Amino acid sequence: MNRNPADERRLLVSLWMQHQKTVGSFVWTAIGDLHDSEDVLQQVAEAVAEHFDRYDPEKPFLPWVMTIARNKVTDHYRRESRNRLRLSPGSLEQLCDATQDLQEELSERAEALKLCLGKLGRKARQMLDLRYSHDLTPKRIAEKLGTTANSVSATLSRLRSSLAECINTRLAASGGDHGTR
Repeated sequence: MNRNPADERRLLVSLWMQHQKTVGSFVWTAIGDLHDSEDVLQQVAEAVAEHFDRYDPEKPFLPWVMTIARNKVTDHYRRESRNRLRLSPGSLEQLCDATQDLQEELSERAEALKLCLGKLGRKARQMLDLRYSHDLTPKRIAEKLGTTANSVSATLSRLRSSLAECINTRLAASGGDHGTR
């Protein structure tokens, strides 16, 4: 397959940015030391960039990059035999799989939340934005909206319940029923 280098770079950057936190969480959990984890994550990024021409864009990126990450963690274990936290190959594989499963579930939940938020009215979205994007207290929200803090708290509670129900309904309908967490 002949891919345009500029398109290739954009795809690499986009995919890496989308999954870097997940890969970093896996590496840190497997290694347990912040500095060593940062070094290994850098090695993963370098390997991804070096071997990106082998990635098939028709397949999911996360399993491909997690294989690279698992191999880099294993290499780190070999180099650093003094490391107290050293997972067995089976445990490392389970951690890798669990990380991918969790990312998939979070992505499904985020997509469901986005759709459910789209169903809300402007005032409800504004109130949620003030609370969760701007981190305002119910008292400050009430001052901005000309209502009472108790009213804001009650409305936020109803909105959270409504969103949770909407998300769970969407996940169940799509076969991604993960229950409430």
